[in-house]
Amino acid sequence: MSSDLRHHLGRAGEDAAAAHMERLGYAIVARNHRTRFGELDLVCFGHGALVFVEVKTRRGRGPPWDALGAGKQGPVRRMATGYLAALRDALVQVARPDGICLTDGFPVPEFGYEQRAVINGDAQSAAIAAASILAKVSRDRFMKRVAELHPHWDFASHVGYSTPEHRAAIEEHGVSPLHRLSFQSLAYQQLAL
Repeated sequence: MSSDLRHHLGRAGEDAAAAHMERLGYAIVARNHRTRFGELDLVCFGHGALVFVEVKTRRGRGPPWDALGAGKQGPVRRMATGYLAALRDALVQVARPDGICLTDGFPVPEFGYEQRAVINGDAQSAAIAAASILAKVSRDRFMKRVAELHPHWDFASHVGYSTPEHRAAIEEHGVSPLHRLSFQSLAYQQLAL
């Protein structure tokens, strides 16, 4: 199966899973969230629970968790735990005793400060929307600064997104020290890494 077809089928499966979770009353908090252990296909929140979804095609019966296999179950657990720990650690850095920490979609594990989960936060809260914009602008500025240190990959133009030019640069020059190899990128599937 070609990598384009595999990518298309994977995306279709994720779309179907996301639609199913939304029908069940869950909000999609993140799609394809990358961690150092791999990638979580969907992160959802609803009914008081944060749900991590790994989309797989499976045959036969049995518990869905068994379809992952032992080799994937550990990384999925670590990714879910790491996701929550990273959010908690970030909030601890900015929390203030007399303030309320707003989170986009779901609460994080207790960290000693008051918090409020806001479903669809970037559309409901100006503070969350502003934080989202600041995060993207900061990331883009960082990518433009490191472009000078790693000129072969032209990070200033694509800021790390998997564009055809970015994939071509990886094919020609390999990966830079900035590229994360902890998740399966379409760009990396072209290479024998």
